[in-house]
Amino acid sequence: MSKPQIDALIAEMLDACAHTERPASDRGISPPELLRAPYALGPVTLSNRCLIAPLTHPGGRFLPGKAAQRFYLARAGAGLLCTGPLSGKSGDVMEVLKWCPLNEKLHARGAKILLQLRPDGCTGEDLAYLAAAVPAACFDGVCLSLRENDGGALEYVRAVRTRLGARALILCRASLSPAVWESGLQPEKGRLPDVSGQLTLLTAMAKAGVDAFEISIGSPATPWLLEPASKLPPACFAEAARALKAHFRCLGVRAAVAAFGRLDDPAVAEALLRAGDCDLISLDGAGISDPGWCKKLATGEAVQPAPLPAYAVEPGQERIAVIGAGCRGLSYAILAADAGHRVELFEAEEHPGGKLALFRSGAAGEQRRQLDWLLAELGKRPSVTLHMGTRADAERLKKGGYDRIVFACSAAAIRAPSVPGWGEIPFVRVDELDRSDFRSWRCRHVVVLGGDAHAADVAWMLQSEGLVKRAVLMTESPEPLPGERESDRAWLRQFLPLRGGEILCGCRIKQVKKRLLLVEDAEGREKRVLCDKLVLAEERPAPLRLYEEAVRERLAPVVQML
Repeated sequence: MSKPQIDALIAEMLDACAHTERPASDRGISPPELLRAPYALGPVTLSNRCLIAPLTHPGGRFLPGKAAQRFYLARAGAGLLCTGPLSGKSGDVMEVLKWCPLNEKLHARGAKILLQLRPDGCTGEDLAYLAAAVPAACFDGVCLSLRENDGGALEYVRAVRTRLGARALILCRASLSPAVWESGLQPEKGRLPDVSGQLTLLTAMAKAGVDAFEISIGSPATPWLLEPASKLPPACFAEAARALKAHFRCLGVRAAVAAFGRLDDPAVAEALLRAGDCDLISLDGAGISDPGWCKKLATGEAVQPAPLPAYAVEPGQERIAVIGAGCRGLSYAILAADAGHRVELFEAEEHPGGKLALFRSGAAGEQRRQLDWLLAELGKRPSVTLHMGTRADAERLKKGGYDRIVFACSAAAIRAPSVPGWGEIPFVRVDELDRSDFRSWRCRHVVVLGGDAHAADVAWMLQSEGLVKRAVLMTESPEPLPGERESDRAWLRQFLPLRGGEILCGCRIKQVKKRLLLVEDAEGREKRVLCDKLVLAEERPAPLRLYEEAVRERLAPVVQML
């Protein structure tokens, strides 16, 4: 590829990372023949073209404990699995050998598995020693995690291939631009990453013995790209796979390319394979969320778009009342039904979904898919009864004779701040609005009070859709989105200001004046913020009085708040 072609391609990549609308997938591709077809890769033949490469293990340990064993066995439908990363410095061969019993079971189910190694500054010989100590019958090869290249990538590959010979598969997890944080992705810098040198390096690595590359754009220093946030579109790194595949094709290099990033829709993944943009599909969130993703390829069954909350539900035969049919309530009802309980789900609104059914701007498609999946799964469970437009009260709950009452909503309530001048600027609680309300405001400056995902989505929608001149997300927390993934926080910090918005963390309102907020930050410094309208966007309020009454009157042997 020529330099102008590469520069144009990188410009497309950068634009894709900031583009939030999810394109419609090609639903006409059915069934996904290429995805589920066997594929010869180096010395092994995969049962299909799906790769699941988790970044960490359940429990955060390398050793395959009970949770990790269940995790891998449930995903044995994938053609290729990887362990979590093992530091090349440890050299602990005994840890590697403890995987053998699990790997035998995976092999019996038709899956292949690789040992993932992270250099961590060690030499190529150190890495090769650890790789060579792996019994051929235990692992099918190694996966070298080289997204953040420290200059020794080619040395690592040569050393590992020399030790392993031709008997084992070598997969490299690489970035098309390991120095991306020093160039085009930072708002204050306009240079594009130097991709030509990286393509040359990856070509040399392929000739030195790499059988396949899982390719993306970004590095651990750009977590909003390395771990795609929910707002990124499907196939967000497809341009990287397309670039590497085209480069290899021009040079006659035979190494395979695995596309990575938001490939949870089988139709989108199949389209990439059919276009020749990649040879394999690396499942990130989808492969972790839905253990049966690969098995559903043949039936066309909807895959789970996001993991269910980890609610502990003991097996039994209780009658359970769940208050609230949002994400929490729907998820809990599914888990409880699977554990053998009978569930009645009460929702005061006419439509289920809670926040999932509200405006979610850039993440609207993702939220809709999650809600559709939850409702479809609920419909498969006859032990769950859904009461829509039904507000539960103490009398009804008492007459129901339930063994357990579960309030599937937040205990926090939206409260207006007690500050001088409150009311001089119009304010509104976000849970009382719908999308049309925002379009009718015609305000230039809006401040969204709150730091959770709901508040962030409101601020992003107002700014990205041009509904206001400037949307300011203000929270007293030191970081936005507390408790959420670092990738989501980094994405918000990066792209909301790029669209003209602002994030104020560790700040509180001292005084409200007409069209002006006097704000104090964590260090006591004052700031003036223009504001035509305020949005209170904390967690939606829960029916606290009913919860307190249920506890006080013992309406059920067990009353709990999720």
